[in-house]
Amino acid sequence: MRWMRYFNPRSRARTIWKRFIWVVNEHTRTLPDFIIIGVQRAGTTSLYNYLIQHPQVIPARKKEVHYFDNRFHNGIGWYKGFFPLRFGAASRSITGEATPYYIFHPLSAERVAQTAPEARLIVLLRNPVDRAYSHYHHEVKTGFDFMMIM
Repeated sequence: MRWMRYFNPRSRARTIWKRFIWVVNEHTRTLPDFIIIGVQRAGTTSLYNYLIQHPQVIPARKKEVHYFDNRFHNGIGWYKGFFPLRFGAASRSITGEATPYYIFHPLSAERVAQTAPEARLIVLLRNPVDRAYSHYHHEVKTGFDFMMIM
């Protein structure tokens, strides 16, 4: 069947196409200018949403990319695919992402330093007691009951 070669994940054509996209992204797209990291329920989403409202801040295609922790094996071309092109309006703007889990992953700091040394790191922390209450109320609101565990 001819159509199988286009949809088969092991097909050579699909592998070549993916590699082409990664190479194009690697040379035509920019790295983030800022990376927001922090703890859960500390305001990382709010800060990211406030920043991208500015006309000179172009958001990433996805807020939490998880490149430096879970997807580092995908390569720099894959990562750059989430950010705008270097040309035109993007050359006069900044871009960034917000992945709070980078603060906990043991290799993420080293990977950020190697890949995007010019990026500004914005770290959000919160009083642990207030954060715990907020986390509890968030889990109860989404239907997870802590009393079921005990």
